[in-house]
Amino acid sequence: MQLIQQVETSRMFGVEHFVFYVHSVSHSVLAALEYYKQVGVAEVQDWQYPPQMGDGVYFHQKTAVHDCLYRHTRTSRYLLFGDADEIFVPRSTGHLLPLLTSQFSEKPQCGSLQFLNTFYDINPHSKYDASALPDIGFIRHHNMTVLLRQERLNEIWPPRARSKLAVIPSRIQLLHVHFTSKFRGDYQECPLPSHQGLLQHYRTGLPGSLNKEHRPKALGFLPDPYLVNFAASIVRRVKTVLNDLGALGPDFNI
Repeated sequence: MQLIQQVETSRMFGVEHFVFYVHSVSHSVLAALEYYKQVGVAEVQDWQYPPQMGDGVYFHQKTAVHDCLYRHTRTSRYLLFGDADEIFVPRSTGHLLPLLTSQFSEKPQCGSLQFLNTFYDINPHSKYDASALPDIGFIRHHNMTVLLRQERLNEIWPPRARSKLAVIPSRIQLLHVHFTSKFRGDYQECPLPSHQGLLQHYRTGLPGSLNKEHRPKALGFLPDPYLVNFAASIVRRVKTVLNDLGALGPDFNI
């Protein structure tokens, strides 16, 4: 359900295609991935590597990032690099395409945009009252955390601290997971103002590994129910996927 919520919310915001790098997954996640392959929304790369390489940093994530970049440099106008528990959320337009188009047009020196990260704790301690959401029974039954958890950390992390990128691929030569390492030409990295877009990161608990200089002085949560504005559309999309999966037979049941 975490994967389906992420994909359907991202599709609602304008993402057209997904590339998943899979090292190992559960049966239910594999069923969802196979469904998205069949409907032409995603491609799935089997991300295996020689045992002597070990697991590297996050299963050699930087290598996967560059594999995706070079596979799609000439196929996509924009590429966004994120994890399955993150959603690129446009805040000023409600759709990613006009947001990215306007940002890159207004700032022609930019080769990449940094979506700043904020954490949503998916532990069920939220004080947000979700009872007024449409189809709340369905939302609770399927634990739709993107709608049930509407409190985020009281800090938005600065650029390069857990931020993720949207890029014009032809302008990029090398990437880090959280920033651009080298451009093709005289381009630069541009942070996206948080009121225009955020990287909403859904996870259990708060990260313990961030550098101390990046930590807020006092950690806490504040209400930020922006996605509630799209609840009816997200629920409708998730229902469609679950119905389609059920129609495909027991091998696709989640």
